[in-house]
Amino acid sequence: DNLCGNYINGRPENIFWLSSPPEGEYQVQVDWYSDCGNGLSSQSVNVRTVVRGTTRTYSTTINNGETIEVVRFNYNNGPITYLPPRTDVTFGNVPRPPKG
Repeated sequence: DNLCGNYINGRPENIFWLSSPPEGEYQVQVDWYSDCGNGLSSQSVNVRTVVRGTTRTYSTTINNGETIEVVRFNYNNGPITYLPPRTDVTFGNVPRPPKG
């Protein structure tokens, strides 16, 4: 996690499994949690996924305070099915810590 206390612009954040991940639908989201006092109103982001050895790279821009979904895909015993990003992104029942 790239936090304000140790923030370095461009430093990657990584999520991975050491063994096979559970089957199901995966959503890859970017959440601009805080601007860390830098005053930026937007930031370009690059997201790279590696699923079963196939690498895909997504480039987009996120606005301050925004959460965007970059890609969704179904992971199961069959072929990977990529789905269009949703625009109604929510965090469901996962509590979010207060920003600031």
